[in-house]
Amino acid sequence: MKPALPLLCLLLLQGAAVPGTAAQNPPTAAGVLNDAIPNLPPPPRSTTEPHVNTAAIPYPQYYDDALAVGRGNIPTFNRLHAANVVRAKQGGIDLLFVGDSITQFWANAGRTVWSQNYGALHAANFGVSADRTQNVLWRLQNGEGGGFSPQVIVLMIGTNNLGPEVDNHTPRNTPAEIAEGIAAILQEFRTRFPVARTLLLGILPREAKNDPDRRDLEEVNRLIARFDDGRQVFFLDLGPKFLRADGSVNPDLINADFSRQLGNRNLYVHPKTAGYTVWADAIKEPLANLMAGRDVYGFPLPADQPAPAQLSNH
Repeated sequence: MKPALPLLCLLLLQGAAVPGTAAQNPPTAAGVLNDAIPNLPPPPRSTTEPHVNTAAIPYPQYYDDALAVGRGNIPTFNRLHAANVVRAKQGGIDLLFVGDSITQFWANAGRTVWSQNYGALHAANFGVSADRTQNVLWRLQNGEGGGFSPQVIVLMIGTNNLGPEVDNHTPRNTPAEIAEGIAAILQEFRTRFPVARTLLLGILPREAKNDPDRRDLEEVNRLIARFDDGRQVFFLDLGPKFLRADGSVNPDLINADFSRQLGNRNLYVHPKTAGYTVWADAIKEPLANLMAGRDVYGFPLPADQPAPAQLSNH
């Protein structure tokens, strides 16, 4: 039996207002672009009802001394966000990739693969290292979500919402909370890019097959698969292509990403060039179909595309 999606998740997909979120006042773009302000306080996390899901509240990356969150990455966030805002204002983006460092590194390990597959498609890469769902929401609401009208958006996000903070104690988000955050991003797409179709990708497998983070990301993928409505959102799980027969991550496709901060272990998060090739090959046909105005299988899309307020996960 599939676990029920939280109420907030359903409300977001149906386009309804969510109590308690509209009043949030995230910092201005001018503030986040200023490297001299690294000590932004962490977002609110309530221990009483109603529960505050940080994954669904728009917020930039921030620095937290107590948790060692954001140390060293704020300048990268600021630089990439500023560059993305400039690119958005230039317009002419038909294909948009959105996500965290896994997406950002199309410009590094995946550079050649990107050029071969997307160089002629007026594509833009809005991936930012260490981003969580709430950071993507903030970026869309602060300059990256306007000035252009993409035909297709490729979204992969959520791996940085998993597990504990760097203190190895403070929890980040549950699978249900992460799914809510992704639902909020999809709703943002519907509002800002109403004619775009989204190819929603599952979080890539990471760590050992019995690791709690692996189990949680698999649960996230099960939840967000239900966002596939066959009209504007299409879900695709690339995970099996990155695994060996025994369920372990294929080291030929994903870097070990050894981490001392997170328990002296291999995280297996970031694809190698061969991994980006597998990714590009896996989405080639679905992406071509979506860019041509068809569904991922090549069939015509329904003529009665629903308005944002009518969307649901059914």
